[in-house]
Amino acid sequence: MRTAQKKTLYIPIEIKNRELFGHLQLASEAVIRGYRVILGNNPLIYEIINKKPNNNGFLLYKGGGRYPELILSLSKKLNGVGILDQELGVAVRDLKDFFFRRYDPKIISSIDRFYFLGKRYLEAAKKYSDIPVSKMLITGWPRVDIWRNRKIWQ
Repeated sequence: MRTAQKKTLYIPIEIKNRELFGHLQLASEAVIRGYRVILGNNPLIYEIINKKPNNNGFLLYKGGGRYPELILSLSKKLNGVGILDQELGVAVRDLKDFFFRRYDPKIISSIDRFYFLGKRYLEAAKKYSDIPVSKMLITGWPRVDIWRNRKIWQ
């Protein structure tokens, strides 16, 4: 009898100081729910995805998608791609300019879900991008959840 294959979540880390602990929290939650999690630096994660023999798994991409060729090639080897943009936050002053520069229209059809810090950013995405509302979700940021949960970091 063949057992069902675990779902795989790929989580690349670009800037360790900014992303590691939040992504470890995400990885922990995914493992509890039965996922296999592959967590590592960007080039290694992309290499693993490109070399795998089957087209499964979900990539939690780290940015807005200014590298359409990369996202398009990775999406062909996966069941899904989501973007949790580490740059889109309270430090962004001009949201219109940000969405114009950061979210290449060529990748939107290859992304299954766009995760946003809060309502302000979801509303800006509706106004300044071509992302379908059905692909948008407010999730907050795992790294902020870590900061707020003193039990974790104490």
